[in-house]
Amino acid sequence: MCKAHPPQQELPVKGGYMNFVASTYLDVALNTSLDTPTDTESAFLTLQLPEQHINHQTDVPIPAQRANVSNKTQITAWFNE
Repeated sequence: MCKAHPPQQELPVKGGYMNFVASTYLDVALNTSLDTPTDTESAFLTLQLPEQHINHQTDVPIPAQRANVSNKTQITAWFNE
């Protein structure tokens, strides 16, 4: 699991992949779920989500995409958990 927003909410990784192409970006696709409500805080990367209605616990497929790493310290700490 990785921490999502708000900080106490977890982002369960049910499947997918993360492949670092360079130190500043990675290719990623995930199967996860979100539980509303969500707030915006600093994150280590930003993913494009498909348009959908999220109501409480909702499964969310995140399609394959290239994501820029916005916080190297946080993503390193997450992978070291």
